[in-house]
Amino acid sequence: MSELAREFLMYVHTRANDRSAKRECWSYTRGEVTLTLGLGPGVGFALWTDGTEWITTGGLNEDPVTYETDEDTTEDFPAGCEHPIEVIIGVLERFVEHADRSSDVGWASFRAASRRE
Repeated sequence: MSELAREFLMYVHTRANDRSAKRECWSYTRGEVTLTLGLGPGVGFALWTDGTEWITTGGLNEDPVTYETDEDTTEDFPAGCEHPIEVIIGVLERFVEHADRSSDVGWASFRAASRRE
């Protein structure tokens, strides 16, 4: 595992304990794939980008949720994308260790999921 991957995992583990934090996005790229994590208070989502964007589904949020994507930019993410933070950490660990998508969550086209809102 690269030093960058280790640092990102440590950051996400630290953030997982911060239940008061705002909702914000962080990305990690490995090869041709970028995994973006939305991290919120006790929840989060994953967005897998490999030429197509896939977002976690079957989650807790009944309504779309807004995350900060850059310092002054926000984006809405679809209902059902958020899972308990421990599940999202598992998605990240799977990506870092095996470079593939976790089967512990459902995945749907981000574009299609966003249109259903």
